[in-house]
Amino acid sequence: MVEKNDDGGGLLVIALISLGFGFVLLAMVVIGILAFIAFVMTILAFCAWKKPLRIGKIVVEPHDAHSFVLHGLMGAAALPAFFLFVDLLFDFRVNWHYLLHFLLLGYTGGALGLTFLLTHDVPQTEVIEPRPPGIQMMPTPQVTPMAAPPPAEPPAEPQPITFRFAVWDDEEELWP
Repeated sequence: MVEKNDDGGGLLVIALISLGFGFVLLAMVVIGILAFIAFVMTILAFCAWKKPLRIGKIVVEPHDAHSFVLHGLMGAAALPAFFLFVDLLFDFRVNWHYLLHFLLLGYTGGALGLTFLLTHDVPQTEVIEPRPPGIQMMPTPQVTPMAAPPPAEPPAEPQPITFRFAVWDDEEELWP
């Protein structure tokens, strides 16, 4: 009798390992793109360090540039400090040869992440262009509140249903 013990378990393991490698590769690409964005925005922040920088409709104020770089430095200090805390407290060995990677990841997370979290709900202010002389702004129309509508008529009282007992001679009706 020949028994077949190959139920495809090996293929499942290979598929799960490939899926894990795919997620790691995707995470590396996303972190690389975010690090590049943080690098470009840091250069723009240094350009706007003393005076506002205008790029199209976007204006980068000096206080925004200062806070962006400060958030990045806070993240760059916090991530290695966290790894040191974990290393000392939980006896989890951290490879400190990757300190530059920790600093870069912390700066990226602090600059982009913390800035996004703190400014996410703040509405953007519009840049108001100065008007040439002689052009007058129209006054804002005054809005008057409308009167409340009259109360609706209450619904009519429902008619009471009169109660009748059932008739028990149903057989006489069905059988002639």
